[in-house]
Amino acid sequence: MMRTRWIVTMLIAAIIVTGIIIASNVQASVTSRTQTAKPSPIYYPPGGAGITPRMQAATTNSGPTFTENDVRAYFSTYDFPAGPVAQGGHPQVLEVKFITAKEASNLMNGEAVGRPDNSIVCYVKLKGPFLLKHVHTLLPLKSDKTSEAGDIVFDGKTGNVLIWGVSLPK
Repeated sequence: MMRTRWIVTMLIAAIIVTGIIIASNVQASVTSRTQTAKPSPIYYPPGGAGITPRMQAATTNSGPTFTENDVRAYFSTYDFPAGPVAQGGHPQVLEVKFITAKEASNLMNGEAVGRPDNSIVCYVKLKGPFLLKHVHTLLPLKSDKTSEAGDIVFDGKTGNVLIWGVSLPK
């Protein structure tokens, strides 16, 4: 009888110890999963070549690394991405704004500019008329189609072109 009582006590102790071990492993597994599950960083493409920054990003704090004059100089050398101005000149810069990506998105009817909402960007409104040589649409455009205005957004730090657009003719 004493021997049976000892075996039963040992079995109960073994069951309790096994339960504790299993419970601690489950808790450790849950804890390790929650500690290692980190969100992936969001990748933003660099954009296309644009304005060469003239100031170091570290010295401008949260501001841009180029000026409105740099934007105007850029368009005195380069065509608007949609195509050249119809009369053979350069685009006329109507407006230059250093604003947040969210504000630029709003100015472009909600189009994403490819940067976090609080990033500094440069929004530029241009006047053409532009020959739409580099605009691709689902329905083909006639070769003589033009757009009177366009807009373009540059990254405020790198000067790279992030997005541009035009109003398509009817």
